[in-house]
Amino acid sequence: MNTKRKKASMELSVNFLVVMIICIVLLGIGIKLITTFVGGAEKMRKDVDSVQKAELIKAMNDGALVAVYPIKLTVNRGSNADFSLGIANELGRNESFSLYVLKVSSNSGIPPTPLYVTKAIPINNNEQYFTPIRIPVPKEASHGTYIFNVYVCHSLARCINGSDDSYGDLQKLYVNVN
Repeated sequence: MNTKRKKASMELSVNFLVVMIICIVLLGIGIKLITTFVGGAEKMRKDVDSVQKAELIKAMNDGALVAVYPIKLTVNRGSNADFSLGIANELGRNESFSLYVLKVSSNSGIPPTPLYVTKAIPINNNEQYFTPIRIPVPKEASHGTYIFNVYVCHSLARCINGSDDSYGDLQKLYVNVN
């Protein structure tokens, strides 16, 4: 009877090892698939960024000092609206610019809400600068279209205080929330 127990325990140990090996192999396959999907998504994001950059360059080559692409996005609640901004320094000197994004309220009694503010961005003369603008959409956001004004200013303090220190044309972003 003792040999039956030893044989049973040996079979149990072998079965345990086989199951562990299968689990490790499946875990490895899962990790490989995830890294492949994430790598593919990152490559696609870089391609989209290059498309956006090309559109911004085209707009700035047509004479715009400041350009945003795309202008309008439709997103679901709880996600992000990703835009790209381009600034062309054509002042004849090196200059620093600040970026200020305001949410325009649909109710005229509510003041605009500052959403996105950057410190001074130095841009050399005759160079272009590109930066992403991410607007988070809360899960509790109402359905509808939200409008954001994008200001590029020489001085952030003067831009925030409403002084007419903006560089280039006022840019508007439209976020349609499903």
